[in-house]
Amino acid sequence: MERKTVISAYAKINTYLEVVGKREDGYHELHSHMQLITLSDTLTITTDDTQPFSLLLRCDRPEVPTGEDNLILRAARALFARYPMRRLPRIEIDLEKKIPMQGGLAGGSTDAAATLIALRDLLYPAVTEEALCTIAATIGADVPFCIRGRRGAQSARGIGEILERAPELDARLTLVLVSPGTAVSTPAAFRALDAQADVCRMQDAEARFSAMLEAVGSGELSRIERASFNCFEEVIFSMQPRVGQVFAQMRARGADMTRMSGSGPTIVGYFENAEAARRCADAFCESGFDAYLASPLCAAADH
Repeated sequence: MERKTVISAYAKINTYLEVVGKREDGYHELHSHMQLITLSDTLTITTDDTQPFSLLLRCDRPEVPTGEDNLILRAARALFARYPMRRLPRIEIDLEKKIPMQGGLAGGSTDAAATLIALRDLLYPAVTEEALCTIAATIGADVPFCIRGRRGAQSARGIGEILERAPELDARLTLVLVSPGTAVSTPAAFRALDAQADVCRMQDAEARFSAMLEAVGSGELSRIERASFNCFEEVIFSMQPRVGQVFAQMRARGADMTRMSGSGPTIVGYFENAEAARRCADAFCESGFDAYLASPLCAAADH
């Protein structure tokens, strides 16, 4: 019998991101406030238990690799390895890609998370979210968040594995996301950050992060803007001046708050006025940039 499910894979933004230390094993400890937004990829997963097992991934964008290194296929195979079935069905996954690639928006991670959720619902209904997150952690650091973040914003500590529910951004905000059209190497960004680590700043990290969470809880964008921070912005703007130029243009075009997401390069403008956000996005598109409109994903939404 053939079965089909369609699931959205939501992009992630960081309203706060600070590296607060580096462990002996080389991993970085951080503080982050993360929220999923309405910009999303769409996965259509079809299973047919009358056919022998095969696993096929297709994508509407030819530049997206669909081989075994794709996180979607890695997630599916990790699920099958953790919960072996006597006979798996034929599985076809069609990916409609909307989230910019390598943009600091967890596009690959959220696709993997959506795959785990959809395959769990189709094949393993008794598997809990906690068990899914255990598998997700073996795929990538953002994948557990992309599962839990569907139920609300999350704060992250440790190396990103300590997740807790956090205050959400107002769903009435309009977000403008602009892809500067330049590639950013995450390992290179971390190396550059390590070279200019601010030990004094690290000493007050917990207090600053708590202040940020309180600011988000207040719902006042002006207060959030004052508390918000991304330690990678200065590093990336130096490495890729075009990213810094987009950041400055976002402010000049009326954003109430502007942040880079993750280690970049996507720049996010936060607007309380939806019409102003649309004018800003149009202006970026007219200048040759890819610009997207979205809003914070509300935990109460049906998704």
